[in-house]
Amino acid sequence: MAILSMLIGSGVGLTTGMYAIALQGLQVTKPRISYAVYMSIGAFIGYKEWEAGQLFKQAVYSRREELLEKRAQRLAAKEAANNA
Repeated sequence: MAILSMLIGSGVGLTTGMYAIALQGLQVTKPRISYAVYMSIGAFIGYKEWEAGQLFKQAVYSRREELLEKRAQRLAAKEAANNA
């Protein structure tokens, strides 16, 4: 899915670059180096967005596991107190 995020970011970057050129009143379809710069920046932003999402999912998963362990300990302690 990182590739998809990078492709979407590249497309957004290219669109932004073409819009910036069009605002200057220049020919949009002419090949320009700035398009490559906009696309690479867009791909980088797309990758970083994907990476942040992965880190968030990892943090949520580890927190969930921690809470489940605490719950199991609490239930075991409660069960032990009820049996005693």
